Amino acid sequence: MSKRAYRYIIIMLLMFALPTLCFSYPNTSVSTIDVDIGPTSCALAKNYLFVANSKSSSVSVIDLNTNTVTETIDVGASPYRIIASPDQKYIYVSNFDDRSVSVISVDSLTVTTTITDIGDGPFGMYIPDAGDNLYVVCKDSDAVTIISIPANTIKEKVFNVGIMPDSLVVDPLQENMYVTLTGKNSVAKIDLTDSNKDVINEISVGSFPEGIAYGPNKKYIYVANSASNSISIVNVNTNTVEQTINKVGDNTNAIAVMPNGLYAYVTSSNSNAVSVVDLVYNQVVNTITVETGPTGVCLSSDGKYAYIANEVSHTVSILKDESYLIIEGIDKTRINDSGTAQITWHTKETGTYQVEVGGDGVKDAGVVLESGDVIAEETNTTTITAATALLTGDSNYKIYFYFTAANGEEYSEYYSVTLDNQAPAVPTFNEDDSHYGDTMLYLSWVAILERDMEQYRLYYGTAPGVYDYSVDVKAQGSSYIYYTLSGLTNGTTYYMALSAIDTAGNESEKSAELSLAPQLALSLSNLKGEEGCYIATASSTEGKSSVLNRFIKTLNNLLSF
Repeated sequence: MSKRAYRYIIIMLLMFALPTLCFSYPNTSVSTIDVDIGPTSCALAKNYLFVANSKSSSVSVIDLNTNTVTETIDVGASPYRIIASPDQKYIYVSNFDDRSVSVISVDSLTVTTTITDIGDGPFGMYIPDAGDNLYVVCKDSDAVTIISIPANTIKEKVFNVGIMPDSLVVDPLQENMYVTLTGKNSVAKIDLTDSNKDVINEISVGSFPEGIAYGPNKKYIYVANSASNSISIVNVNTNTVEQTINKVGDNTNAIAVMPNGLYAYVTSSNSNAVSVVDLVYNQVVNTITVETGPTGVCLSSDGKYAYIANEVSHTVSILKDESYLIIEGIDKTRINDSGTAQITWHTKETGTYQVEVGGDGVKDAGVVLESGDVIAEETNTTTITAATALLTGDSNYKIYFYFTAANGEEYSEYYSVTLDNQAPAVPTFNEDDSHYGDTMLYLSWVAILERDMEQYRLYYGTAPGVYDYSVDVKAQGSSYIYYTLSGLTNGTTYYMALSAIDTAGNESEKSAELSLAPQLALSLSNLKGEEGCYIATASSTEGKSSVLNRFIKTLNNLLSF
């Protein structure tokens, strides 16, 4: 028998002999709570779980200290979706048959406002991190209504977003909106900065897409396709489906991503289960049986609990993380040869631990990085240094954590670190759309649409090739980047170059140099009280009239003198 075959047999025997290795995510049902009829969605705020009951036109309020329903709040007809404001002061409920949104105060647990005339069939909702706008899908009018909060007034209605919209997300800058279209098996990307709010991309996904959620760093969108039982992973920089995860469950509909970005939870209403998807390797790693007809899911901010709304059984399932080894997070998932990644973790009991790089999930199968004693509930930090730990070249590396409790039970968890020494492409200035202004320069360049783009570095100075200053500009999910370099001296020529930096810290070569001199663009005497006619012309790029916008900005500045 060969040494390789012998080693394989030994490993297999060890795998059967060892206790089950547990991974850290809510995986154990700890409670099932009866609510009103037809729960379809849930939201968390201030230690309460709010559950929208579609068939009883009510919201059940569960006190999470006791896991009991303490209040039932009447809302509009057929409340299907529910969402909490980022400050957890208000709960918003979309009433499908009432063309309205109910606003519930978390402090008083009462409806304080009902926003009417939302549109036909209010359904999916989203509030960006800024917390100033509520976006509501109007399923039966193929529209999205934007509500200003906390004023709770209708700000704008966006029509013709696509056939049968269901759910949506909006980027943090509120420049782009992504809407699942169940009638077209696609996701519509809508430019919110354009006055027409046109659909600028339509991304084909699986059949009957419903739920949608942002992934880590909001660089990916995960779409639950209920008819094809799959998840489409959409890269927001390239507007393409980068990967499809199949056989997720029967009728996959709602999706939520854990705060640490490691896992996603997907409800499968026909199989009465929740699938746990590993977002590092994009595969289903567990299937948890719940009650009948799960259609809604939300997660606690610490990632220890998952709450499932079961529409048919009129219940809520509460899942809890019962693992003894919990990885809290990582500061960088991609590093280069000179980089490090810090992984924070803790255990629920005192015992011993070992950290390995590589291997196959069996202790001692990889290269041991560190080991020792660990104290219960004490936060630990493990530093992964590329130069000494990731030695086989650019690739994905699994970092395994093994914990042995005092009673001899063993638990395991892993995180993935990517070694990446490939710098991004060199960016290019859009010279035709870069202009001078009063003590400022309006710059534009073509975006680098690589999956791991982090930021651009703009170098500038007053002599060719000599850059005394630099400023970092965050990468955005658009084809062109616009940036205003201000605080400059009129009449002085500035020389500028660009580089691109990825999430691993790799920096590209500098771009070709661009030179511009800021200056006063308009005459004050011709703008104040003098007769005359002025005509502004503008070019249009992807629906954005940047020249006209800059003319207006300059004009406003001058008129404010």
